[in-house]
Amino acid sequence: MTLLAEAGIYLILDVNSPRIGESLNRYEPWTTYHEKYLEHIFKVVEQFSHYNNTLAFFAGNEVVNDDQSAMVSPNYIKAVVRDLKYYLANQSPRKIPVGYSAADDLKYRTSLAQYLECGDEMSSVDFYGVNSYQWCGEQSFVSSGYDRLVDDYRDYSLPLIFSEYGCNEVKPRTFQEVRAVYSSSMTDVFSGGLIYEFSQEPNDYGLVQIYKNHSAQVLEDFEALKKAYHDAPKAKLSDFRAVERPQRCELVYPNINTMNPLPDTFGLDMITRGVRAPRGKYVDLHKRGTSYTIYDLEGNVIEDTEVQQVIDLKEPLAAPPPSPPTRKAPAVPEPKDPVEPVYDEYPKKVATVEEEDDHEVVNPRRPFERKSECDSCGTDIDGDGWSRDFFSSFNYANLLETSTGSYRDTAVLGWIKYLVSVMLGVVVVEVVRLM
Repeated sequence: MTLLAEAGIYLILDVNSPRIGESLNRYEPWTTYHEKYLEHIFKVVEQFSHYNNTLAFFAGNEVVNDDQSAMVSPNYIKAVVRDLKYYLANQSPRKIPVGYSAADDLKYRTSLAQYLECGDEMSSVDFYGVNSYQWCGEQSFVSSGYDRLVDDYRDYSLPLIFSEYGCNEVKPRTFQEVRAVYSSSMTDVFSGGLIYEFSQEPNDYGLVQIYKNHSAQVLEDFEALKKAYHDAPKAKLSDFRAVERPQRCELVYPNINTMNPLPDTFGLDMITRGVRAPRGKYVDLHKRGTSYTIYDLEGNVIEDTEVQQVIDLKEPLAAPPPSPPTRKAPAVPEPKDPVEPVYDEYPKKVATVEEEDDHEVVNPRRPFERKSECDSCGTDIDGDGWSRDFFSSFNYANLLETSTGSYRDTAVLGWIKYLVSVMLGVVVVEVVRLM
């Protein structure tokens, strides 16, 4: 991170990892959203938030990528965003944006972006990333579909980036799309992007080949991208515009399920107390080069491998801040006696919670099986202070301030459906009696 800072390079980091328990299961997110998962993502934040050149965090990458995941995952993505933003507000020395990296599927392109944009500020993303590979080879702004992409997001209120781009179906890549991304046709909607990817892997998107002995060689795509960046137009501040963010969420968004409320957080104690993790810090550079061999495209050894300082991003944190950062404390529900819920109309099944000796949850509570007309039903498990009464969406705003108008509207609709069904039952009974 020190070398990156001196080279003027910022980092956008996904808090998830491929290891078991360190990312959401897109098809059963309730099985992976638990205390240990939150501890992992909070540790990543703790380790990297003290670097000035940590630009932002991704709360997830392509969690929604098909019809099944679109039905069960959106509210869990929003919950992870909420938890990260509250942890940063309480524990980070500075504000760091939290975003999401989305698969560019036309079915969910705008609906998921709008759902993650709306509602309470602490549960909405600060920026939105799109993984797009639609410009391949010799294409134009129109033939590639970039014109439609821009139109779809033109009214989006948050910063937009390409979190991945760089189609490799036509080789070698020429990266013509880079000029379009930084042109006036796009910079009033998109704010640049990240080419996929640095190191060569079996999927053949790499810019650099890294060998087993840690030596490296730049590839043809590296040189092509270097030229594309050099030739790209320079964006101007006048190209950017501001759009007001929607304060309320819609009740329904096309092709995704947003009717379920956000799950209760397992991370309140960690949010308020912090997690134990080594905090990253800059180091004094005694050596700016590398002991490994780096080859150019023709296989010649690159002799000058010393990192030249172009800007010092380390300085701001070297001096103490002028005043302590503002801390936001999540709202905590008032303690109450446990109330046994009534499940006559809406039967539920509650999974057991198993605990290890250190009392860390290893099998967290699962969502309850419910009838489709009961999307807004609450739960009451163990009287632990986080339980919610039946149809408690009205009170859910007190829990981490994440309730939106859509949840309250859902609860009202639920009561209306219930009352209508009762009235119809009375009418039927009366008709039968008269017959």
